Amino acid sequence: MLFTDVLLLLSVAVFCAIWFRPAQENRDKILLVVPIFTLIVGAISIFDMRPQAWVGVGVAIIMLVTMIVRNKRGNRHLTKTPLISGLLFLALGVVTYIPFHWFPITDLPAPTGQYSVGTQDFGLTDDSRKGVLGAPDGDPRKLLVRVWYPAETTEGFSLKPYISKAEALSLNAITLGGLPFSNHMVHGKTNSYEGALIVEGASNLPVVYFSHGYTSFAGQNTVLMEELASRGYLVYSVQHSLDSIDTILPNGDVIPTYPKLMEELMEAYPEGSTDSMTGETLDIRRKATIEGFNFGVEKNIRVATASTSEWALDRVFVQEILSSGEVEDRLLDIVKAGDYTHVGHSGMSFGGTTSGSVCLDDPNCAAFINMDGSNHDGRLINASAGKPTMMFHSDWTIMFKQMTEDEGRDFSDYGFNDLSYETHEEAGLSDDVIRLRVKDVTHGGVSDFSLFIKGPIKNMTLGEIDGPRMMTIMNDFVVGFFDKYVRDSSENPMDIAFEKHQGYVEKYDTSYVREWWMAKTDKEREELLKHKPIILEAFDSL
Repeated sequence: MLFTDVLLLLSVAVFCAIWFRPAQENRDKILLVVPIFTLIVGAISIFDMRPQAWVGVGVAIIMLVTMIVRNKRGNRHLTKTPLISGLLFLALGVVTYIPFHWFPITDLPAPTGQYSVGTQDFGLTDDSRKGVLGAPDGDPRKLLVRVWYPAETTEGFSLKPYISKAEALSLNAITLGGLPFSNHMVHGKTNSYEGALIVEGASNLPVVYFSHGYTSFAGQNTVLMEELASRGYLVYSVQHSLDSIDTILPNGDVIPTYPKLMEELMEAYPEGSTDSMTGETLDIRRKATIEGFNFGVEKNIRVATASTSEWALDRVFVQEILSSGEVEDRLLDIVKAGDYTHVGHSGMSFGGTTSGSVCLDDPNCAAFINMDGSNHDGRLINASAGKPTMMFHSDWTIMFKQMTEDEGRDFSDYGFNDLSYETHEEAGLSDDVIRLRVKDVTHGGVSDFSLFIKGPIKNMTLGEIDGPRMMTIMNDFVVGFFDKYVRDSSENPMDIAFEKHQGYVEKYDTSYVREWWMAKTDKEREELLKHKPIILEAFDSL
């Protein structure tokens, strides 16, 4: 808790304690002063990005109004303890505490690797792309990139806050499904030291790229990025400006969120689109998947066309710059320490589909992870990425039950991306295509956010799984996967991760897709193949 949190709660507690003491000297004066003090502390706390204090401010107003009304009626000598009104004030005190408990000030859990972690932000400009994603005509594409790396020393360097105040103001409006009260994340501390020097003599470090979810920001999975860096990885997270929260570049320039972002996102879901996820047969789901995909392309809906291609181009551009070493002097030692010939691609939600698209065309891609994202690339429907693949799912059964309002149906046998990353004919055959479901976590919980929320609001929006446990699950599977395929570990860390998280993580395969496909006649398969996804022309440039 913040110091102002403690003061506010203490002042409410003092009011309740004095209220129960009718014989207290100067009782009415104290009961008048305390809520005024509470209001001042609450105002300071709200100004300091702690919106949970609004509840305490409301309680203080009730207390103050009570005392003003009482004084206007004239002081009355109390002959006994005011029990009923006192219990009401105690209940208000509990109500004041609840938002502080549900939205705690949280420092990120420490990474477990051998290295301390350094971090830096830097901006990159792609002059070859202008006016994209709603930017003014003639404006080149500008990106924020955040890098995490193993640090030599942390002495003299400060820990980076989880998000800046400016970012938090933007984040509150978009992320977490529009949930209020997320500004308090500005008080969370990471384990990353800004500007720290990379470990001395570092060379050929394994490199991983990451993209955030649609409307989110570069640091949304900082816990995972720090874990990778602490184990000797270089990790670059790209913030896809205009489709993210406000992008604040190191030079102070601000690229605001595209103003119609959420409005246009909702246009991507035509009537019947839920059949792609909850249709009772695979024939229905396949048909709806392709129809929904083609609808977005034909209608030129932002998320299905411009965002899909531009995010992939963002990542390709960042890779080219880093591989060439054409960066600011302050970054040279970091960038030159990486091995860019055998890299990992990753991303959460929309960033996950971006990673698959980039890996498909990147000769240096060793493996990729899609963390709970759909696939928006028609080239990867009924097709293999040709590289080791992990589809890291949240508990899709929660979403499917909400979509259908059918609590009795068992949705656990199939996921929402089973028609991508493998051909129908070979689905479920490759040991290098790993699919898993984490139980009791929703889509938004595949991030750091469940560390910053507790209670029923978290359970409803992010899932019931414990936040720290979810961080450990993500760390173990993502690090294990990249250790196996980017570092070429001789061990099998994936087996260890599945064993460790039994009961929370379920491995599944898509053999049922192959069985469904092979049960069709040649003519039936031929007819199905005629219904195919449109391929974005923009991918030709990759």
